[in-house]
Amino acid sequence: MDKQEANEYLMPDMKLTARLGTRPRQEYQITCVKELREDLYLKIRDSRGGNLPDSVDIPDTPHIPDHCALLLGEGHTDGVLYANGSAGLLPDARVFLERGIRNATDRIIERAWEETGSGSRSSFSFDDIQRDHGLFITTGNGIGDKLCLELRTREELSGIFLDLVHRTLSFELQPGQRQSRDLPLGPDSVSAGVLEELRECAVWIARTALHNTDSGYYYESYDHIREETDFDLERNPMYRDIVLLFLRTLPEVTDVRVDEECFDLGLDVNKCPLMLDYDRPLLRDLMSIRWEDVHLTHKEYENDPAVIDLHEGLLSDDGKTAWADVLNARVERVFEGVYGLQMEVSGIDYERLDAFSHMILGDHAAMERRRWLREETRQEPGCEMRPGTP
Repeated sequence: MDKQEANEYLMPDMKLTARLGTRPRQEYQITCVKELREDLYLKIRDSRGGNLPDSVDIPDTPHIPDHCALLLGEGHTDGVLYANGSAGLLPDARVFLERGIRNATDRIIERAWEETGSGSRSSFSFDDIQRDHGLFITTGNGIGDKLCLELRTREELSGIFLDLVHRTLSFELQPGQRQSRDLPLGPDSVSAGVLEELRECAVWIARTALHNTDSGYYYESYDHIREETDFDLERNPMYRDIVLLFLRTLPEVTDVRVDEECFDLGLDVNKCPLMLDYDRPLLRDLMSIRWEDVHLTHKEYENDPAVIDLHEGLLSDDGKTAWADVLNARVERVFEGVYGLQMEVSGIDYERLDAFSHMILGDHAAMERRRWLREETRQEPGCEMRPGTP
């Protein structure tokens, strides 16, 4: 990519004039916004044009002749404009994008006031939004996600729903009211606390998928999500859409689609433990042998190990799913250390490693332990516990 800037001017309808690479200056329509992890973004930004990496999927929009994608990186305010193999740097891209989304949102809400007023439900087709407000919305192009996040900052709106199947956006105007956002089936103005729980739900979904796939693809059912997180995403499409937005921001998730019964995820194969070619065994492999009075220690961080017994029959099927990331940790070495017999592992968060050990000893909710541990191996709280102190 040429180092010269794109020489852009962003208009309110998400169009801009730019000079990309050696192409003459012309007008483009932004039809895709992609958030990339920093290393991938820097690689694209510092390159000199050519094709994008396969992991950057840009939906094709042949019916819009001069379309382009805006690529953004974690922690960066600039961006890269990309169109048909040519690229250019867009300084302050996030500022321009936020302004364009905000202006379009203001006009959509103003039109809703004029046509329906408060207390009524307004609905806009994606074609209307594109024609009147310059926002091109389709599955996986990121613009609908940005629009939803902006709409959810507006206190006068409730019941926001972006329907990708019927290609409509709908909401209600509630002036002067902020309805309860903590009800499972309540309006879509979500409190900060619930938003954080939904973000954690998305992280849990990605982690579960990452450590259970051997193909790079994973289906996570709404039923399983409800069992593990108490969020009923099948009955609450508003919560489902928010989790979808969070999933799309995670660098390990390369693609995610909504099905009637599940999320269909594509994952970064370089981060899937079951797909990596290592000589060192997984923890689950060594559990085919019975280990008594062993401590799980982390290779890179000083953790708080407990002395536990490990063996193949320890966990139930639910337990193997819930703790798949721990079972897929790589065992670097087994040795006699300051704690006694130690298994040093890598490829796992050290807090999860400690949580696993203490769960086995009884430091966890009884209902979850009963589901995760086989009955014959379960040690109920109150029994002797053996902390691993040097």
